[in-house]
Amino acid sequence: MTYKERRSNGFLSEMDDEEVLRYTYKLHGKNITKVELKEIDSSLLNEIFKRRLRLENQLARRFLTDEEVIRYYTLRYKGLTRGDLCKEDPSFWAIMKNRCLIEIVPLNSRVKPKRYFSNMKDKEIIKYYKNNFSNLSRTELQRKNGGFYHNILKRGLIDIVPLANGYRGDSFFFNKSDKELIIFYKNNYNGKYRSQVEKLDGSFIHVMRDRGLISYIPLNPKRRNINFSKMSDKELIDFYHDNYKGLFIGQVQKKDASFYNLLRERGLVNHIPRKLKNNFSKMSDRQILSYYKSHYPGITRGKLAENNRYLYNNLTKRGLIKEIKTQRANRRPIGYLMKWANYKKELEKIIEENNGNFPTTRQFSKMNESSLYAASKYHGGKYAVMEKIGYNQKKEEELAGELEEILKEI
Repeated sequence: MTYKERRSNGFLSEMDDEEVLRYTYKLHGKNITKVELKEIDSSLLNEIFKRRLRLENQLARRFLTDEEVIRYYTLRYKGLTRGDLCKEDPSFWAIMKNRCLIEIVPLNSRVKPKRYFSNMKDKEIIKYYKNNFSNLSRTELQRKNGGFYHNILKRGLIDIVPLANGYRGDSFFFNKSDKELIIFYKNNYNGKYRSQVEKLDGSFIHVMRDRGLISYIPLNPKRRNINFSKMSDKELIDFYHDNYKGLFIGQVQKKDASFYNLLRERGLVNHIPRKLKNNFSKMSDRQILSYYKSHYPGITRGKLAENNRYLYNNLTKRGLIKEIKTQRANRRPIGYLMKWANYKKELEKIIEENNGNFPTTRQFSKMNESSLYAASKYHGGKYAVMEKIGYNQKKEEELAGELEEILKEI
């Protein structure tokens, strides 16, 4: 019997624990680890796990001295970084970490040890920057390597790193006189409002404010610079009549929230009219239905709920909502489009509405006729339908007529 046949017949289950271990060492050697065995022979490892057996290598490494652990590392894993060793052999990595022997294992070349840059001289820092980050601006360097960026900042070597394109630096505006700042505005942002300039160049706006030159940049005429808190109650009411006369309190709140909040604080909200709700509770069923027909004729239930929720709720409470059509009322009965005569009739209407052209999928959906497009599968698909209704033939005749007219003109 071959090895594969024996393994397939489950001969491992017939062995006792000692025989399984002896078989493992004979096949793979005594230095085999569970991690290595998983890659080489996973079925054998599963048997070891089932029986909760420990390999000699796993037991022996615990009792090794520090020197022997280092020797073991150099023989088996020399050259591996800490991250790679942890992936390769987690149990041995744990032994080294617990014994504080991890310093002999090198870090990844990308990871720098603590105080790596602080131990370097200025010349070495400049050289390191030129070799690794010469094409990066200050903001890019900060994102790429924050530790290195802060180190050169502390040392006062930040000037070796260029600013981003178009950035002028913090001292650009501070070194200019008032006259030069006004000229700068006229040359670069003439005609733009404060909000627009602030979005484009926030540092310039801050300097203009600090120098008291902000008045040279105009405000947007749509925005008012009115201090409502300094106005008297009478002035506030007059302001409402001058600017928002005819608007209800909810509309004023949406239009100018700061003005509304001050009116509310001072208790002047009563001077602004509220939108009167129709008292439907006092109406009879007949009156409420006539109100619906005169104000919302032909509108469906969903649209009524959007436009006048108060009326919709009253109709629902009284059980009169049945008198209003739903969107489903306009739908075709089930199986209507499966009959060719019905389908052809509906399709021809749509083609007429679409200037004689067969609608695309998107046009069907825009016209709320997606069901018509979907029903084409019952009649052989889109192209079969086009042939049945003679659409292709009509189009060919139209094109032939157009060509004849063009040739006559030529």
